[in-house]
Amino acid sequence: MAEHDPQEIAWEAPEFEYRHKDISWYWISIIVAVVCIGFAAWQKNFLFGFFVLVAEILILAWANQQPAIFNFRLTEKGLFIQNKKFYSYGDIETFSFYSSDEGDFENIVFRFHKHLRRPVKIAAPKNRFPEIQSFLSERVAEINHEPSLIDTIEKFIGF
Repeated sequence: MAEHDPQEIAWEAPEFEYRHKDISWYWISIIVAVVCIGFAAWQKNFLFGFFVLVAEILILAWANQQPAIFNFRLTEKGLFIQNKKFYSYGDIETFSFYSSDEGDFENIVFRFHKHLRRPVKIAAPKNRFPEIQSFLSERVAEINHEPSLIDTIEKFIGF
């Protein structure tokens, strides 16, 4: 007899993976920004200098922001996020899992048939990984995860 397939899987997870930053992270960020602004002034490229200044202010403001907790639901129709966003399985081309080094969550990346559409990355509890993977693999093709350049840079700088 086949195992009962759930019609829906729901969980809560943080909006993004938070990485603690110590005081040296902030100082390094400020030093890099000052060097870039100095280079912009030397090149007389004041628009670039202004851009670096605004970007640094935003980075410092967002650096210590704690993630909101989101509700996720996988149903027969697709993925619901906060009951506000919906992604149909027909729109999703593939999914892949990759484990974060720390914490209680795995990351799921959904790629879409429309290649200009950015992939969606969500978190799922590690203890529910087999259940979620099984549910998804019956509906969407699973591939091995290859981190993007942005993923690698984010991890390197701790953002």
